[in-house]
Amino acid sequence: MQKAVLPSALKPRSCGDLKRFGRAHDGGYLASSADVRHSDVLVGLGINEDWSFERDFVAEVPCPVLGYDASISPEYFVKKVANALLRPRKLMRAITMLIGYWSAP
Repeated sequence: MQKAVLPSALKPRSCGDLKRFGRAHDGGYLASSADVRHSDVLVGLGINEDWSFERDFVAEVPCPVLGYDASISPEYFVKKVANALLRPRKLMRAITMLIGYWSAP
């Protein structure tokens, strides 16, 4: 088996001020609090339907968020709401997603 070696510029360094932004799994990431505080704008790529990282980031530093995901469209959310009508337990989550989509700048 061949071993991969990272260039030294890409090797992790110690960082004492890591903070989790977003959910504990796929929607969340660890980031340096100092780096976040010095941010002017947040660009989110591939958000899908989980914007917990962006929500927590902006709670720390109020800044513009530019969120992009080629797989999401108004039709996607309308379909989610229509499917949720068939499953009432999921209706509130779908409505929340729909409101979040249309209220985003």
